[in-house]
Parts: sequence; structure tokens; C-alpha cells
Amino acid sequence: PTRLSTDVVVRVQVDAVTISGSTGADSIGFVLRDPAGTVVADEAISPTDGKFHFTVMIDDPLRWWPNGYGPQHLYQATVVADGVVVAVRPVGFRTIAVSDEGFQLSVNGTPIFCRGVTWSPPDPVRMHVSEIEIRNQARTFATAGATMVRVVGGLVHEQDEFWRVCAEEGLMVWQDAMLATFDPPAEQGELIARELSAVLRRVSGNPALVVVSGGSETLQQPEMIGLNPDQSAMALLDHLLPAVVAEQTDAHYVPSSPSAPPNSSDLAIRPDTGVA
Repeated sequence: PTRLSTDVVVRVQVDAVTISGSTGADSIGFVLRDPAGTVVADEAISPTDGKFHFTVMIDDPLRWWPNGYGPQHLYQATVVADGVVVAVRPVGFRTIAVSDEGFQLSVNGTPIFCRGVTWSPPDPVRMHVSEIEIRNQARTFATAGATMVRVVGGLVHEQDEFWRVCAEEGLMVWQDAMLATFDPPAEQGELIARELSAVLRRVSGNPALVVVSGGSETLQQPEMIGLNPDQSAMALLDHLLPAVVAEQTDAHYVPSSPSAPPNSSDLAIRPDTGVA
């Protein structure tokens, strides 16, 4: 079906808005437009202590699909403070389901063949490029038939334009936490969790985000040096990061890339089970 079979709720929550260097606004407006540009929600409130939230119901929203499986229907959410646009974000509607056996990912009830690449910053020196450069690279992947890109834990979190382009091109995103091939000190767990929370909060509502991983080879490395599961267990991967993902997004969480299926005694490095 082109549309979701149920109504959906869009929630917008903001702790503070800064305009021209000063915090606070007398009037906050929220506008949601459908893929054709038609306004489907338009509300205004007066914030209390700089905080505000909106909750709107969308009837039978159009679905977002990965590249090659259907159209990338995107809604546009805009927040206006005292007549000044302070935020514009793409919002998409789709469902995500994952089968642990073989890690089969389904979008809108349709099994998806996750075919793609690991994403590297187009400019590895400045770490920031124009949206045109990001779009050219993403479109090259999409034209070649890719359905997914992975932001690897050994690189950097991507800029906002990357997420908008991936949603428009139908490229699902596998987002690693920025950890690679080592177990972080336990006292750094809260800091790492806050970092991932900030990243996911920025892309909340973006349908391209489908999987969040606890990092690159964070479980593989302890196994390869001979540690048993008790020695290599990490509260960060088992408790802190999954809690962050559950709070900020509907994306599926895996403890590492690679990792074994949930509740399995298999090694993470086995290529025939879990996430290889």
C-alpha cells in the first residue's frame, strides 16, 4: 500500500529557542507540509520558560521507501519563533522490523536487500562539504542500486545535509557509535551515551535511520584476543546505548558490527549468524 494503514502522531519538543543571541520567544509556530507541499498541520503556542511541545495527528500518511522499493515520500516540519524560521526538518513515515535469524530487515513489511557501502566523508581534511557534493556522492550510490550506507565507528558523525540527502535518495543509514576495535573505559560510558543521544536527537523523524550499532568491531576485538564473554561484557553496549536508541528513535539496535544474534552464545565474528 502507498499509505500506512493507521494514523500517526508527530511530536515536537524543544527545551529552548535562541533568536539573535537571546533566549526566549513570545510565539512559536509549527507547520507540517505533506510531500506535495500542502499544509497538514499548523499550530501556534506561547512557550513557558522557553520550553514548548506540539503533538499533531496525521491521517493515513504516505510511506517512505528505500531506493528501488517505492517513492521517498517526505513531509517537511518547520518551527517558527516570532516570525523567524528556526528549524526545518524532513519527516518520513515507515515501519522497521528485523528478523534475528540471518538479520533480515523489513521496511513497511517488505523484506529489503541491504546492498551498499560504508560512507566516508567526501572531504577527509575539512570534514565538511557542500550539500551538492554530498548529493552527488549519495546519488552515485543510489544510481548503482545501493539501498544502505554505513557511517563507520572509526570515522566521524556526519553533517545534517547528509541525513536529508539520504532520506531524499532512499538510502537507509546504518549508524555506528563512534567506537572502533576497543572497549572504552567504563567511566567514559555516560559521555559516549550523551554523544550518541545528541546525534540521534538531531535526526529524529528522519526515515533513513534504520539501524544503530554500538560501534565497529567493539565485540570482535575482545574475542580475537581470547577474552570470554564475562571478561568482555560492556555495560555501555548492553545497557546505556540501547536505552538511548529506544528513547530517541525507532531504529533497530545491535551491540556491534559484527555481533551475534540476541541471546545467542555464538561468537560475534561468526559470518553465518547475526550481523557479519
